[in-house]
Amino acid sequence: AEAIQAMWRRELGVTVSIAPFEQKTWIQNQQTLHYDVALSGWAGDYVDPVTFLGLFVSGGGNNWTGWANADYDRLIDDAAHESDRSRRYECFQQAEKILLGEAPITPLYFGTRTYLIHPAVKNWEPSLLGFHRYQLVRLEP
Repeated sequence: AEAIQAMWRRELGVTVSIAPFEQKTWIQNQQTLHYDVALSGWAGDYVDPVTFLGLFVSGGGNNWTGWANADYDRLIDDAAHESDRSRRYECFQQAEKILLGEAPITPLYFGTRTYLIHPAVKNWEPSLLGFHRYQLVRLEP
């Protein structure tokens, strides 16, 4: 937050104050839209675009932005009822275009993880979401 504050002051001439809250209050403020700007994050629950795009459906339980767009909602609903993968992904692409065009959120960074895996470690599988099945991992001499 301090790095962003400094960049906004330097690059945009915008002065912002940082107001730290305990987690309970921070979440409540976001849920009730009692903020001007908030830092927040999301980790996908499963490998599908709706795990992120579904966050911004009007009135959705995780939509803490106050943003609503009927066309966006329709596209997400269309995707939910579409069995053809290509058409489903087209719905998501159109919805994402609306979301990014209206910009109720501003993605600031994307987390990454780096793992150094010793050659003796076997069955360590890459994971898009960062979840690993450690019960399958073993060491071989």
